[in-house]
Amino acid sequence: MRKGNKLDFYWFLSKDKLLNECLPYTVGLNEIAFSEMLDYYESIIVKPTVSSGGGKEIYKVIKLSRGIEVHHRDKRNVFRNKREAFAFIEESTFGFSRPYIIQEAIDLLTVDGNPVDFRAIVQRRIDSSEWQVTGKFGKVAKEGFIVTNLKYHRAGLMSIDEALAALQFTWRDGERILEAMDKVCIRAAEKLQEAFPDKTMWGLDIGVNHSFQVKIIEVNANPGNNPFRDLEDDRMHKRITSIRNYNRLARRRRKGY
Repeated sequence: MRKGNKLDFYWFLSKDKLLNECLPYTVGLNEIAFSEMLDYYESIIVKPTVSSGGGKEIYKVIKLSRGIEVHHRDKRNVFRNKREAFAFIEESTFGFSRPYIIQEAIDLLTVDGNPVDFRAIVQRRIDSSEWQVTGKFGKVAKEGFIVTNLKYHRAGLMSIDEALAALQFTWRDGERILEAMDKVCIRAAEKLQEAFPDKTMWGLDIGVNHSFQVKIIEVNANPGNNPFRDLEDDRMHKRITSIRNYNRLARRRRKGY
């Protein structure tokens, strides 16, 4: 399995029964698959198989009563049919100059109509097989955007408590959602360890749909922890950094320097 390849991650993780229920259906992009996915789903996501960072090449395609809408960054274009919509995306991506995938779109919860998702960091110490969720935060897309990237799309960063309050969760529902997130993230890390036994840290983008189901949007093999510095409570940043530093030192000792 290729590290960072979203289609490989999908097929590998979907072999696990619990994780399969949390993954949006995903296939490689071609015109036939594009048409068939829109026949089955009301909306789909088109994005690179390997991320270029920042979510700059993500397209949401929505089936309308008359036509197809393509939403990219903060722009919306409506086309008469699937063929025209596909041609527009193909041209916008320079003829799909690299591989793309199609995902079933997750009906994410929103704040004031703007999609919300979460980033979770999962880590283990290099001398342990026990994974733990060491940090989580919420992200809300900027008005008019579909992507919650903090840097390139100017999404809003929220602590977990702020996100749950903005989504108007009851305390009980909020706790249940957080427990479900942790369970899914740890299960994903355990599964990924089968393929990448030396990895000690993963980032997962997690969504919650309108049925309050936890969904894995994306797996990040090399997540940063900078956003945790911007949270008022710095305990998660310290926890993540502590384990990273512990693992770096342990690796150096193993190599004899």
